[in-house]
Amino acid sequence: DPVATSLKSPRKRVAGEEITQLILAIKQRILALPHESLAIMELLRTWQQEDRLLGDVESPRLIFQHYLDLFHWIPGTALINEQLLKQLGPWIGENLRSEGQQIVAAMQEYPNILAHNNLKANISGSGSTYLHKQLLLGQFMGVS
Repeated sequence: DPVATSLKSPRKRVAGEEITQLILAIKQRILALPHESLAIMELLRTWQQEDRLLGDVESPRLIFQHYLDLFHWIPGTALINEQLLKQLGPWIGENLRSEGQQIVAAMQEYPNILAHNNLKANISGSGSTYLHKQLLLGQFMGVS
């Protein structure tokens, strides 16, 4: 298991094939074992912050894309937030950064979307965007 192998040397710098194996593990587990994928993503994000991912410019973009994938499934602030955007933003490209900024802005605009308006209007209103409906779902689920 690439995760177990990587964790055996907690202070080791990670490069090349090892990063590729961890990104592949995220992709393989995201549907059946999303909690494991999230743990691997957090591990890689931590290593990226500690400059332990050597010569890798693609990983932050892939990691952020997986955070977005999980957010679209379980729309919670633990998956997309301002801190995550600040940490990975410089390496993820304009399109992903823009999508992340839209999510963070909507979360800040409607910190409690349930209290913002009439619940029925929030769900079916013509002004409701897909993102607002996701945030509403996240509050129903208790993850926002």
